[in-house]
Amino acid sequence: NTKSIFLPAAGEIDGTTLSKKVGEEGNYWENIANSETSAYIFEFTNTNYASSTSYYDRYYGYTIRPVRLEEVPQSE
Repeated sequence: NTKSIFLPAAGEIDGTTLSKKVGEEGNYWENIANSETSAYIFEFTNTNYASSTSYYDRYYGYTIRPVRLEEVPQSE
């Protein structure tokens, strides 16, 4: 597949602790803000993945997700 992207389990920075959970989980900011100070995340671990239904304060050092959501036409 030429339309794929590798998202490493980059962990997080919680404002005081660097490189928390590197290699164990990945947390990437979604493009949906909840307020001026918080937003939703896409998160995954070694065993599962899910878009979060919760929001987190932006002081958490989550990685920026370098993809955009766009509709893909269905082939017939």
